[in-house]
Amino acid sequence: DYKNVTAGVLALVARSPSCTNADRVTFAAARGAAGVLVSNYGTSADTMGPTRGSLRAPFAIPAFGVSYALGATLRGCPCATATGSMAIAGAIVSTTTMNLIAVTRAGDADATVVVGSHLDSVEEGPGINDNGSGSALNLELALNLGAAGPLRNRIVFAWWSAEELG
Repeated sequence: DYKNVTAGVLALVARSPSCTNADRVTFAAARGAAGVLVSNYGTSADTMGPTRGSLRAPFAIPAFGVSYALGATLRGCPCATATGSMAIAGAIVSTTTMNLIAVTRAGDADATVVVGSHLDSVEEGPGINDNGSGSALNLELALNLGAAGPLRNRIVFAWWSAEELG
C-alpha cells in the first residue's frame, strides 16, 4: 500500500516475500517518491540486518536496504519532523575473471547434471562459509566419482568466480 507516498518523499517500505524489491521501487517511483528505503522484516536473526539484493535494472530514483531496527525507528518518527537525504559513493568496475569447468568423459550427454559453486565470498563473511564449503564439496564429489566406476549421466563441474559481484 503506497497511498502515503507522495511526490518528493523518501518512501520507507517493508521487505516481504510477497513482492520484489524492484516492484517496491517501481510502485514508490510511480507515486513520485524521491528515493526508497527497504527495511528488513525482522522475523528471524537473518532478517534483522540491512536488506540486501539487486534490483536487476537501473531506476531513476535511489533505493537502499536498511535494517529492521532502523526501519522501526523511522516508522516511529512523526512524519512532519522526519527528514533525510540519500547519497551513495560507488564505481562501476569492469574486470576479467575466469571460471573453472570440468566435464566427465563418460555419461549420457543428453542427461547432463551440472554441479557448481562460486569461489568468491562476500566482504562481511568468511569465505569458508560462503562458498568455500560448496567448492570443497564439488571437488570431493569429482574425486570420488572418478573412482566410482561407469557414470549414467555426464557431469559438469563448475566453479564460478565473481559470483558475489553480480
